[in-house]
Amino acid sequence: DFGGARFLKTGEVLPDSANASDSMGEAYLGVGNLDQAERCYLDALRKLEAAKDLPAVRRERQAASIRRALEEIRKRRGSDRVGAP
Repeated sequence: DFGGARFLKTGEVLPDSANASDSMGEAYLGVGNLDQAERCYLDALRKLEAAKDLPAVRRERQAASIRRALEEIRKRRGSDRVGAP
């Protein structure tokens, strides 16, 4: 168990929380579940866009972090391809 149950519970309690989705993405990325990590990160971005109560600077900082994580997923997928260097 990678602590996913804790994040899943947090996601249930705070369904509109971009931070909870971001944390779940980190957990899934940490164990190599790229598909689920990507879903969580994209969900976090969607929630950030809707979170008008957060200061713009904070939203942009978290969105930039999520975009970096999504880029990491793309890189890992590229290196997982058969015949990739």
